[in-house]
Amino acid sequence: MENIDSLMNTLKRKIRKEFEFEYVDKKYLKIYTPFIFEDGDQITLGLELNADDHKWRLTDGSDTFFHLSNHFGEFKFYQGTRKDIVKNFLKAFSTEENDGILQKIISSDEFTYGFYEFLQCILKISDITMLEREIVETTFKNDLRNSLRSFLTKKNYKFNDDFYFDYYHEKDKLQHYKIDCYIRTPRDPIFIFGIGSGYTCQSATISILTLEKKEILFHPIAFFKNQTKIQSKLVAQLTDAAEKTISNLDEFKRFKTYFEKLPQIS
Repeated sequence: MENIDSLMNTLKRKIRKEFEFEYVDKKYLKIYTPFIFEDGDQITLGLELNADDHKWRLTDGSDTFFHLSNHFGEFKFYQGTRKDIVKNFLKAFSTEENDGILQKIISSDEFTYGFYEFLQCILKISDITMLEREIVETTFKNDLRNSLRSFLTKKNYKFNDDFYFDYYHEKDKLQHYKIDCYIRTPRDPIFIFGIGSGYTCQSATISILTLEKKEILFHPIAFFKNQTKIQSKLVAQLTDAAEKTISNLDEFKRFKTYFEKLPQIS
């Protein structure tokens, strides 16, 4: 069984250098992530050994619900449709909620995957304000799809054979990391992520990192609705993870140029 020292060393090896760690005591560790809530506050996690089953307990220290309360009003966000959305995310990511604290129990041998899964859950829940932006986001994704479909069809790529929308890789068995467009190539496929908000920017970064951890070989490409509207810190994180970023759909020609340099399907 790993102790807090050996687990921290493991984390430093397996998790990106942007994460910082701070001892609170011998059984508790604070993890400062490079990700943020919509108001700019850093997402910070707590890690401690669960005495009952000797597994690790990751927690958000109630920060997620706190920030949502500030946005919607205390307890108002956890009602009606929003409450159903939160519960669905908790179930999908095997995360528990107890008195406003989100937590996930993870064994040592599954820690890296479980860690990113917990982060993804927090990001999805903290973005239930997406209900206020859904129309704009959907319009952008449709425009991106139409541009990709038109271009690829002209290249004799066949929909649902050579390219797919809303694709999940076979190694992502729980379907947590959606790829907006999968494009088959003779070598490694292209994974395209549409970025319309700070949330989707962070979510795409985590998706790319997680899929890489699963030893999947691919070309990650990020298409922004408007890169200038996303916080520079979030853009920098995604730029480090992605192979190429396109600042907006008006620059689609840059993707065409990139694509033309890749080996083509015969």
